[in-house]
Amino acid sequence: MSTLRTLTARPRDSLIRVKIRAFNAKGSGEFSEVNTAGATIETEPTNLSVVSINVPSTSNTETKVVWTALTGSARGGWDVAITQYEVYWDQATGSWVSLANTTALETVKSGLVGGTVYQFKVRAYNKYGEGLFTSAVSVNTSQAPEQPAAPTLEVVGAHVKISWARPFRNHREVLGYQILIETSAGAFIERKALCDGEAQAAVMYCLVGMHDLRAAPFSLTYDTLVRAKVLARNERGWSVASDPNSIGARV
Repeated sequence: MSTLRTLTARPRDSLIRVKIRAFNAKGSGEFSEVNTAGATIETEPTNLSVVSINVPSTSNTETKVVWTALTGSARGGWDVAITQYEVYWDQATGSWVSLANTTALETVKSGLVGGTVYQFKVRAYNKYGEGLFTSAVSVNTSQAPEQPAAPTLEVVGAHVKISWARPFRNHREVLGYQILIETSAGAFIERKALCDGEAQAAVMYCLVGMHDLRAAPFSLTYDTLVRAKVLARNERGWSVASDPNSIGARV
């Protein structure tokens, strides 16, 4: 096929058109009619147009590379099948090596290090060989913050001060917090008007009035332990909620 492409310079999927004539001792006969059906020009695959990182499934230690299948003429010809896809990665060193050969449209790489940039690229194979690599796609491994420690609560005048420590951010800056306070019914709910963790992200504490804790929806009675939980958020999502405090302020 490569010889035909060189001789004819015809594009992929072009019909290979031939005519023949016979010879004997008297000379040559007339040429045959040109074929109107039959084989077409075929090539190695083109390069894939779409390859990306599945960000929701990426963590400190793992990521998923996904791509779109080559179809139609891009496979090297309408009647040519893709036999496999090959994924390369740079090992975070700039030294590219083969990572996986697969017929699937994704591959998972584990054993990574959080806060590190890795690059990946993919190429397709058919019966004629390999196509060109895609452009490299990169990922900076990270995940939602670690679970915060239980907050501390103390009485400050007519308020309860809810304080919390910044958890390990998992390689993305903490953007805000959610503060959940326990109601008399045992449910933990958020009331941003009283304690907005997003607004208090820099100082990591907020003050809640005793009167507000005794009123609905908290409806805490006198001498009740005020209990709260904290969640942290970065651009990868929310952490698990902290355990509630077991000691601290009482209404």
